[in-house]
Amino acid sequence: MAKRYGTRILTVFAVVTWCLGFFPDARAENRYNMVNDYRLYRYSGYRAKSQDDRTLLVKVIPGPQTKAETDSRGAPMKATDDEFWLYPVQETLERILYRELALSFLFRKLSREDERSDLVLEVLLGAFSGSMQRAGLVTRVIDGRVAFSVRLVQRSPRKILFEKQYDRQNTVKLKPVTRSGYLMARQVGRCLQEVVPLMLADLEKVLNRREAGRKPRNPPKRRKIKAKRQETLDLEPIGPK
Repeated sequence: MAKRYGTRILTVFAVVTWCLGFFPDARAENRYNMVNDYRLYRYSGYRAKSQDDRTLLVKVIPGPQTKAETDSRGAPMKATDDEFWLYPVQETLERILYRELALSFLFRKLSREDERSDLVLEVLLGAFSGSMQRAGLVTRVIDGRVAFSVRLVQRSPRKILFEKQYDRQNTVKLKPVTRSGYLMARQVGRCLQEVVPLMLADLEKVLNRREAGRKPRNPPKRRKIKAKRQETLDLEPIGPK
């Protein structure tokens, strides 16, 4: 009797564990910190060769996520919404971009106030998603996708200096899967890791073209100092003639 009871407990425990591994929402809320957890996102270490002398403001704008978005197997992707991360998606991306830009030394100064910025980096967020699907009895397919468009705007006079869209999707097959929520977060982080260095390199190219197009400053004219003409004095020799 005791042996049968113990077998039932083990069976129930195995089923609950499998459910927690397959449904990430059961334990993923307010857990994943992509900003500071190097296992989810590793900063690129990108270093600019030259520095722009202007101040930059980063503004992440949440855009409508595509409802028909699908993973590598054609199944609907589960969006990792604000409750999935320690910070809201918009704040998560903004914090990471500010830190990447600060470490790159691409701009002289970064600001969070509109009045103090010369340039604005507008980031329209399109996708920040992950999903997990079954592929057989044991194998799981985990997808991650990051997509956003970037626009670098000069404030005065207003001018769009750069505009581009970035989109990356990664897929991994694993077996067995016990921490599906964490693995989804890591796939999203890997997508962002591949996109951010490309964006920084593109921004540096745009800024370098601006520097190359600048007219070289004329060196200050040197003042010519006229030497005073020395008058020669005819002196008679002293002494007996």
